[in-house]
Amino acid sequence: MNFVNMGSIVKFRDIVQKIKRNAHFVSYNEETNEVTLDESRELPILDVNYTEKIHGTNAGFQYNGSDVMYQSRKKEITIENDNAGCAYFLNQRVDVLKDMVHNIANKNNLVLDENYSIVLFGEFCGGNIQRKTAVDGLDKMFIMFKYCRYIDYSDPENITITLYENTEESKENDIHNIQFFPKASGTIKVNFNKPDEALKLMESMVEEVEKSSYAGESFGIQNNIGEGFVFDTIYQDEILFWKVKGEEHSKSPVKRKRVKSELPKEVLEFVNYIACAEFRLDQMYNETRLEAENVNDCLSTKYIGNYLKKVTQDVWKEELDKAQEMIPDLEPKKLNGLISKVAKSYFIDKLNQNL
Repeated sequence: MNFVNMGSIVKFRDIVQKIKRNAHFVSYNEETNEVTLDESRELPILDVNYTEKIHGTNAGFQYNGSDVMYQSRKKEITIENDNAGCAYFLNQRVDVLKDMVHNIANKNNLVLDENYSIVLFGEFCGGNIQRKTAVDGLDKMFIMFKYCRYIDYSDPENITITLYENTEESKENDIHNIQFFPKASGTIKVNFNKPDEALKLMESMVEEVEKSSYAGESFGIQNNIGEGFVFDTIYQDEILFWKVKGEEHSKSPVKRKRVKSELPKEVLEFVNYIACAEFRLDQMYNETRLEAENVNDCLSTKYIGNYLKKVTQDVWKEELDKAQEMIPDLEPKKLNGLISKVAKSYFIDKLNQNL
């Protein structure tokens, strides 16, 4: 078995663009590399599922019928080299998790052996993993996502991943399924011909869950901040995912400094309010904190470089299209210094606040 990255979840605007391209596509000429589009074609109206987005640390349990692997977002973890105690938590429940994988395999007629495995992905949360969030103040738990991954390693040159719905849970073992929290999941209609109206609906849903997380309410906790929602739909036989998040979960008493200079206002707006949005600076701070704990260290100024790298990587993963729209003539790397200046001051102030 190999480490399997769950992949990132894009924003709604990325999904709209993808559906437009696919819906308008007519043909492709290999000789001239010309693509023929028909922009008069209507875009689809789709049933879209949603589940509450839990703020914790990404975790995965991979099993092939004999071997087990525990994962964080970016690497394999072990009890000796853990991430916020996740591998230790999952290892204590390993037999329960193995049974879940076997149930999913049997239900879908899937093979488990040295060439095929299933990964249960979810959020390891609760305790002090992420503060001011849906399950803050509760015991640590594993909240699994709606879909697991079936990994086919039989051709090393072409490893394939297929998604299957995960309907397992074991509440008595603090293993939950996000689909089964009341109000935390459901279905809406999205008209992709009117994306602004659809986004307004989804943002209104986020505003409500920010007031009181539905997952938190399931545990009897009122007014814990919800992070947002993950949405999924099937279009042309492909499952598409996107997220819509709020910012209440990451607001901090730390006052974020902003860049002030003679640069064009579009540059300053992008750096100060999009690239260095408070939710991003806080999320990367928490990720850096968890990694420090993972190596039995304390978060300190020596982690600034790692933190700044995380911030800039996240900016260009999530906001490249926005930068190209706002400041098309400016290369991303020329903004990294400005972004790092804001992020560094935030990191140091946050560190001083938590001493």
